[in-house]
Amino acid sequence: MRLISKPRRGGKTTELIRNCHNNGRLIVCHSRAEARRIYNQAVTTGYQIVLPITYDEFMTRGYFGRHIDGFCIDNLDMFLSNIAGNIPVTAATLTSNEWDEENN
Repeated sequence: MRLISKPRRGGKTTELIRNCHNNGRLIVCHSRAEARRIYNQAVTTGYQIVLPITYDEFMTRGYFGRHIDGFCIDNLDMFLSNIAGNIPVTAATLTSNEWDEENN
C-alpha cells in the first residue's frame, strides 16, 4: 500500500486521481458531492477515472467490483473516523511491504 501524505491542499487528491487513471483503481471518498468534485477535477485535468464511491457505499459493498483493480481511499483519517462512528482515530500502524512501496 502506498500512503500519500502532504499538507492540506498539497495535491493529495490529484495524485490519487493520477494513480487511479494509470492503474484502473476506484476512489473512495466521504460524500456524493465530493465524488462529483473529484470526478470533475479528473476530467478537467485530462484524466479518465470511474465516478468515485462514498465511504458508505464502500462499507456496504454498493459497487460493481468486476473491473476494479484496487481502491484508493481519499482522506484516510476521515474514513477511519467514519468507521469508528465519527470518533477520531488517534493512532494506527501499517505493515509496510517493500514490493508494494516500490511498485505503486
